[in-house]
Amino acid sequence: MNRWTKAKGLWGLSLLCSVGCGGRPDAWDTAFTPTPIAAADPAMDPSGGYALRGLTGSIAVLDRSQNEVLMLTSPGRLQLAATRLPVGRDVVRFESSAARDRLFVLSRGVTPRYRDTDEPPQLLVFDGGIAPVPQARYALKDPYDQLVIDPLGKWLIVHGSEGLVSNPNELLLVDLAEVADGDEPRTPRSVTLNSYGGKPKRFVFTSELTMPNDERHRLLVVQREKDLAIIDLDDEDAKEITVGLPQDASGGFESPVDVVFHDAIPGEVGAMLAVQLAEDPNVYILPIQPSESDEHAFSLGSNLVDVGGNPSMLDFVRTSKDGGLRLAALVPSKQAARLIDPTSSKVTDVALPAPFRKIRRVTGEVSDDTEQDIALLYGATTNTIAFWQLGVTVGTPYRSIDAYDLGVSVDQVLDVPTGESAEFASRKILAGKDARQFYVLDLPSRKSFPLDTLSNLTLNLSPNGEQLWAFQPGATGFAQLTFDPLQPASIYTQQPIAFVHDFATRNGQNERSAIALHLVSDGTRSSLGATLFDGNEPRTDETAYYPALELEGIR
Repeated sequence: MNRWTKAKGLWGLSLLCSVGCGGRPDAWDTAFTPTPIAAADPAMDPSGGYALRGLTGSIAVLDRSQNEVLMLTSPGRLQLAATRLPVGRDVVRFESSAARDRLFVLSRGVTPRYRDTDEPPQLLVFDGGIAPVPQARYALKDPYDQLVIDPLGKWLIVHGSEGLVSNPNELLLVDLAEVADGDEPRTPRSVTLNSYGGKPKRFVFTSELTMPNDERHRLLVVQREKDLAIIDLDDEDAKEITVGLPQDASGGFESPVDVVFHDAIPGEVGAMLAVQLAEDPNVYILPIQPSESDEHAFSLGSNLVDVGGNPSMLDFVRTSKDGGLRLAALVPSKQAARLIDPTSSKVTDVALPAPFRKIRRVTGEVSDDTEQDIALLYGATTNTIAFWQLGVTVGTPYRSIDAYDLGVSVDQVLDVPTGESAEFASRKILAGKDARQFYVLDLPSRKSFPLDTLSNLTLNLSPNGEQLWAFQPGATGFAQLTFDPLQPASIYTQQPIAFVHDFATRNGQNERSAIALHLVSDGTRSSLGATLFDGNEPRTDETAYYPALELEGIR
């Protein structure tokens, strides 16, 4: 049965009901239109800028015309079910958690609200598993248009008020650990930051850091134009700490580019933050020190260190198993890295084989027994990657760096998900911009396997961490890549593809369905279709086709 055969059957049933059942719902006459809503990180978004998200046990598609989210699940092999759940009017953010186990929908509601029955702005939280349901609803006083998601899945920030008078320094904090089933609307915790003229630009969630009193706290670092606001997420009564940034040569204030952090190392150094400044050769180190008042569990020191050129990226690294903490700053203009001892501010120069712009610690993925950190160096301006073993840096810097020439410049390093299985945690996907090639990097063996493609493909890693999907929007073919063996397989559909994803069926994690979504238009009406495959061993000759999904479930 093709798409239009089933669609016409559904429309025929609707017409019969319109005669004998009191008329058909208006929803049947409302065209489905794909909704363009970019993800928080568009560079890492495989949805093509549309409001659709692949989750652990479902796929969420926004149907804005009905103010609903269409949740596609798989009852069993090659089976597809569609469930409609209400969302707010005028959706502005449509995001999944980093683990892809939750969906967050932020909406403006009816603006202005003249009646109590007019829908208010709200945030909805949905479970993204095999039986998706609403988990929580947060009523908001004014519309907001920004969400910031904690990579560790504990917190959510709503900000960017769109009221007639708005306070850009107001943040709404949602503790996702407290989310549970229930229809009662909740009120998120409101925090208004002290401001000296700056507005939030970026947010960094730290991991748990050891405070001077030995308690473990997570911090939220809010980067503004000329200062930082630091919130203690584990002390609701503590006010934020505002840290002014150094003055620049013109008498103004430096602006932050990024903030990195590291926990304390017993007997050596306490927890600390470090700030990368815009177009400035100095880095700003903020050690976490004992509190100077009863209002906070800590205070912050400050230390400004010149690294001899504008750094492109910072990260903390350890040069020995038990310590040797250093702040690594990449300085591409010098084709070098600088290692800063945070206790003495001594700077060690390390010449690099290429002007690397990015650094990623991969120690745990390489070996559990290594005596020091190992970092991956890469960047969009070079076709070289390098492994940097920090333990032998001092005195013998060249021997510590193993460089490999690739056929592409690496702009992105994708982590293989480990939430369901950590079997392939030691693999990384190396991808560049506008390149017909990507690499699978095996960290323990330090081998990189090139994968050639016929076009610039979109990559989407499976939530189970065992395979990768590569597709080109608008094409009718896509590829599955398994990691053991490292084997690509080409699969085809009869309709142009918009998105490819795989997820658990209701029979458990070992049984999976892979889905290719189709956004089809006949010139007058858009429609949503899907081709379903076995998620473990997909085959072109064994599929199930589901047309007109937007009509399923409408009553």
